[in-house]
Amino acid sequence: MFDFGDARQLPWRDIAKADGDPNQKAYAVWVSEIMLQQTRVTTVIEYYKRWMKKWPTVVDLARASIEEVLQVWAGLGYYQRARRLHKGAQKVVRDLGGLFPNTPKHLAREIPGVGCYTAAAVASIAFGHRAGAVDGNVARVYSRMRLLGATLGSSPSERALWAAANEAVCPVRPGDFNQAVMELGARVCTLMSWDATQLYPHKAAKKEPRRETHAVSVLRSGDRYLLLRKTGQGRLLEGLWEFPNRQVDPQGSAKKSQDEERRVVLQIGAQLLNSAGGKKRARRLGEVTHLFSHIHATYCVYETTLDEECETEGSWMSAAEVESSGVSTAMKKVLSLAAGRAIET
Repeated sequence: MFDFGDARQLPWRDIAKADGDPNQKAYAVWVSEIMLQQTRVTTVIEYYKRWMKKWPTVVDLARASIEEVLQVWAGLGYYQRARRLHKGAQKVVRDLGGLFPNTPKHLAREIPGVGCYTAAAVASIAFGHRAGAVDGNVARVYSRMRLLGATLGSSPSERALWAAANEAVCPVRPGDFNQAVMELGARVCTLMSWDATQLYPHKAAKKEPRRETHAVSVLRSGDRYLLLRKTGQGRLLEGLWEFPNRQVDPQGSAKKSQDEERRVVLQIGAQLLNSAGGKKRARRLGEVTHLFSHIHATYCVYETTLDEECETEGSWMSAAEVESSGVSTAMKKVLSLAAGRAIET
């Protein structure tokens, strides 16, 4: 079992296996577990390497600005995870003397955004605390071992899975054991299993993502674009740079919808450019789509060309500056459309 768990080389496991400070291991594991939430391992690896190179310790991360953090995170999605890492690091340094709690109970209580699974993973891997850890991959393993057919997420299912994990965990090498079970779930007990074990566990039907349409105003002067910082506590993509945009309601026909989009775009221009922008011509460039975890967003993109940059809120940036700033993948698609480049889907 342990040989199986050691088979895949991953940067966070290399840090956890090395002899060294358990607190540093806790930081490395914590960062990896937050990044891996609803994101593929192959996607996370390069982001993780860049993150650990820039902020190798929890103290380094606590000293960073949220703008820097969002810039490094840009493209990974689920941006609240980056904010929780930043807030968590600041709390560890400010309130806990730079030291992570070493038990699941205290990790979950003290660190923002740390739930039962992440707390158990950090405590077992970094501190050798005997505790089982149940994520989606592990849940499949124990569901099939115990023939637990209850719907994942239900209280009876959660209690049974955690009891099975805590009973099975190796007392001598709990962290290595938990990682081995994770590997078993990720690579053997997969969702595409061909036999009767695929019946376990039962998964609740997923909700369809809601659909949203946004009118986007690309204000361009020469080779520079106007971007705003998204505000609003707890809003999707809060704190990232974006092209000015507003959500619009469907109007029943393509012509009426485009008329409404154009009205909103001109209104945005009028507000940002001290009413003169309301008289500028807005040319429709097309549409781009992006799928968030719970939203299928369509961005209807309009371009307004200005003779010179004007003083207004936000910041004027070149295409290269936009790419290197904290912008979402959706806004990078808008930029590609505006710049006449191929759009990555």
